[in-house]
Order: sequence, then C-alpha cells, then structure tokens
Amino acid sequence: MEELQNSEIEATFTALVKQWREETFGISSTNQMSMHPAYQQIIGMGNAVIPLLLRELEKKSGHWF
Repeated sequence: MEELQNSEIEATFTALVKQWREETFGISSTNQMSMHPAYQQIIGMGNAVIPLLLRELEKKSGHWF
C-alpha cells in the first residue's frame, strides 16, 4: 500500500514539475517562478517530495528555492 502511495506521489510530482517548467520557461523572476500554482503544489506536498526534489536537482538543476 505504501509503495502505491509513493508511486502516486511520484507521478503527481513529475506532472507538476513538467507543468511548472513548461509554464515558467523564459521567466526570469524568481518570485513569479516560486509563486506559480504548480510550484506551490509541489512545496505543499511536504517531506514526501524531498527525495524527488534532490533527484530532480541532480538531473536538471533548475530553480528550486
């Protein structure tokens, strides 16, 4: 059951990251990037996404605040 929950969290995280990257491409304002609804949802997912964020930083870096 926990594994299913983890895969759901990862799928949601991946979809939100894709949306956030696509919709903030070319934006230089860190405020606009961090206030984007997808970014806010990612942050709202809490501690469960920390390993996913770290993995994302290793792969693509990006503007994670």
